[in-house]
Amino acid sequence: MDKLRLQLTFKCNNLKVPFNYQHMIQGLIYSAFDKEDKGDFFHNQGYRFERKVFKMFVFSNLFGKYKINDRFMVFEDSITFYVSSYSEEFLKEIYDFYTSNEKVILNNQFIQLVSIKFMNLEYFTGEKQIVIHTLSPIVTYTTTDCYVNYFKPSDAEFNTLCMNNLLDKCHALDIKQDDISFNVEKVLYEKKRLVKFKNTFYVGYLSEMIVKTNFETLSLLCDTGISAKGPAGFGMIEVKKSEESSLFV
Repeated sequence: MDKLRLQLTFKCNNLKVPFNYQHMIQGLIYSAFDKEDKGDFFHNQGYRFERKVFKMFVFSNLFGKYKINDRFMVFEDSITFYVSSYSEEFLKEIYDFYTSNEKVILNNQFIQLVSIKFMNLEYFTGEKQIVIHTLSPIVTYTTTDCYVNYFKPSDAEFNTLCMNNLLDKCHALDIKQDDISFNVEKVLYEKKRLVKFKNTFYVGYLSEMIVKTNFETLSLLCDTGISAKGPAGFGMIEVKKSEESSLFV
C-alpha cells in the first residue's frame, strides 16, 4: 500500500479537552463513515481471527501548543494528529470526508481543517536496525482469571507479546507470517502513562527503542500500531532516520 498515514491539522481557539480525550479523536475518525456498508465494517465487524477482532487502524495523541487548566488541556491555536490504517480505502474515506467538511466539532467546540495530507513510509530491503518512538502510549498485557498484567517495553515478555499480536493480525488479514520479523534490541526511553478510554483504565508506555525488523513488518506496525488497542489510540509509532528526520515523507 502506498498511502500509509494521514496527517490532519485543525485551527482552533483555546480548544479545551480532557486529559483522556482519545475517545473523542476516535469519534472524529468514525464520523467520516456512514453507519452502513463501509462504516459498519470498519466500526463493528473488522478483520477476524478466531475470537479476536482487529479494526486495523491506529491514531496518535494530539500535538500542538497547549496549557493546563484545571483537569483540561487547552490548545491555543491548532492541533495535529495522525491516522494510519492497513486499508487504503479507510484512509481515503477520511480524506474525502474532511476535504468536504472542513469545520467539525470536538468536545462541543468548532475546529477547522487547515491541512490534510498523506505520508508514505520509505522503502528498504532486508532487515535493519531502526529507531522507533511512540506517538501514543503502547499497551501490552496478558489477562489471567480476570487479572490484567501489563508489560513495559524493557520487559522480556514485551517482544513475545508484540510478535504474537503481529502474527494474529497476519491471520486476520490472510497475509504470510513468514515475512514477519521483529526484535527489540534496546530500549532507549520509557515512561508510564495511565490512560482512561471510555470506562476502562489502561497502563501504557511512551517509549523510544531500537528494533531490528524488515519493511513488511514495519509497515504492519505503522499501519495498525505496535501491540494492542490501536483503534483506541494506543501504539502509534514513528520511525526515525536521524534525530532530525523520519522515514515518513
